Amino acid sequence: MGSETSALPVPVQRSGEVIQPGHAEERGVRERVGMAPRAGHIDRDVPYKRIATEEAWTFPDLVKAQVDYLGSCEMQDDSLRMAGMFRAMLRLQEMLQDLGELRLSHMDEYGIDRQLLLLTSPGGQVVRPGEGTPLARQANDIAADACARHPDRISALAAFDPRDVAGSVREIDRAMTGLKLNGAVLNSHFQGHYLDEQEYWPTLEELEAHDAALYIHPTAPL
Repeated sequence: MGSETSALPVPVQRSGEVIQPGHAEERGVRERVGMAPRAGHIDRDVPYKRIATEEAWTFPDLVKAQVDYLGSCEMQDDSLRMAGMFRAMLRLQEMLQDLGELRLSHMDEYGIDRQLLLLTSPGGQVVRPGEGTPLARQANDIAADACARHPDRISALAAFDPRDVAGSVREIDRAMTGLKLNGAVLNSHFQGHYLDEQEYWPTLEELEAHDAALYIHPTAPL
């Protein structure tokens, strides 16, 4: 299982300006990382719960695998380039990798009762062959740990590497039966392939066997 230490930001050094926690005026930091300005009045006296259903997160080993793959020139992919860009934004990485008090404080600030965590694009789908399924297992353990620590605030969808059909089937079964995650998430295509191609049908059949929802997230190129 993951732990609070799994949420530490990836250490990054680069030339030029880098966002670092506390080293910039707060409004500017929020604008740079795409976070909304500080919330004004939030009406919490409402007869419903606010549930944020597409809340991105990541973890250090996945970020490293994505950036290493991008730097190897073995694979050039729009979503990998995005991951490389985001890696240099330390404040954004801190927020994406935190599944504890920082995330909960932002939820409280904006009146969010519950988040549904989705491993941020491109997940484990665009890493070197053989790395995706182990990274998906690690991701699902970390997500399940966050759900267990904050059962009233956090839910999560399972990750899997669709290129590894047998591994996907095993991981979906483990995530649904053992970890009790709330479905699975996949980007819309992966290195020129789509999940409705016949070779990937066993993955869809496993999801159906568990009556598990599959959240399909668009990815570049659209």
